[in-house]
Amino acid sequence: MRWAVACVFFLCAAGVHAQTYFRCKGQQGETIYVTTPCKTGGKPVTTITPQDKAAAQVGTTKQEIDNAINRGQSDLAAQIAQDSGLSNYYQSRMQEQAYQQQVQATRAQQAQVDNLAQQNAELAAQNQELTNRAEDADRKAREAQARAQRARNDASNPKFNPQTGQWCQQIGGTIQCH
Repeated sequence: MRWAVACVFFLCAAGVHAQTYFRCKGQQGETIYVTTPCKTGGKPVTTITPQDKAAAQVGTTKQEIDNAINRGQSDLAAQIAQDSGLSNYYQSRMQEQAYQQQVQATRAQQAQVDNLAQQNAELAAQNQELTNRAEDADRKAREAQARAQRARNDASNPKFNPQTGQWCQQIGGTIQCH
């Protein structure tokens, strides 16, 4: 009977102190164990080795560091990293975040350059269209001037009429031949 009571006591104590661990994928795709649920749907595990248990504590601390960084609380993340001996991890994450920000800034700048290039191309096309219209208007104006000049020349210069053998000229709206 004492044996049964001891077993029940032991099982109850184990249940009180049992902690749930989750098997997740780390930043580089490695399997890690943590004490909080994974962002990507990791599965709870019931048995874990002492090494994995220690790794789970480190993984949980890394998650805390990541969460603080993602919230913009880099001072808190640095303090957690320093307290847990994960300063190198913190530095690595900060460098990665700085790199990602640089990439985003570069992409934003490239998008602006592309947008400006598109606007420039549109303005160049509009400018070409206006130039073409102006050249066409100038050509038509020169043609009209040439026609008017020819009409004036025709009116003032006598022309030979071979049928009558006379020179004819338009004077004041009438044609006179002599």
